[in-house]
Amino acid sequence: MKEYREPILSTIFTVLGGLVLIGSVIWLIICVFGASEARSSLPLLPAIGVAVALVLSALIYFGLAQTIDYLGRTAHSTDRLCTLVQTSLTQQGEHSATITDLLSKSTKATDRMWNTLDDIDTLLREAGLPKPLGEASTQSAPPAKAQLRFYVSEANEATGPFSVSEIQQRLQQGVLSSETLILREGTKNWMPLSQTGSFNV
Repeated sequence: MKEYREPILSTIFTVLGGLVLIGSVIWLIICVFGASEARSSLPLLPAIGVAVALVLSALIYFGLAQTIDYLGRTAHSTDRLCTLVQTSLTQQGEHSATITDLLSKSTKATDRMWNTLDDIDTLLREAGLPKPLGEASTQSAPPAKAQLRFYVSEANEATGPFSVSEIQQRLQQGVLSSETLILREGTKNWMPLSQTGSFNV
């Protein structure tokens, strides 16, 4: 980032103000000594008037120099602030993109896991395999595919729960499509109906 440099115009006005101020002091000294030699106070009054005018001119030059310097510093500060904000926003955008990408990958992986678990559960039930170890023999058999329950997103509102056969019937009637979002009961992720593997789409 560039360092601030005083504008050249500000330096020029400062130098001019200094020269005019020095000139007014020299002018006043010359007039005072000239009046004392002439022993007359008459030429001293116009000399003082000219000296005061020169001092005021010097002050105006100094004021202009300070104003230009202030404007230069303000512009430099604004430029630095804009650069900092732009850098911050760029870095934040990169972090947001990375986080969004990770969340998207995580959601896809979770959806695939649930689909795989659904497929395994369905295959186990269709094969009529015994209950897993540790499960009491008095418990009922795992729920059949028809006993799975789903919520359906219709007009941005969740409706249901519906059984597999009810959803299949609504698919055949054209009320639902393969892109309709559904949520299996007990899960958290909505997915298109065609990706669940539980329906004939």
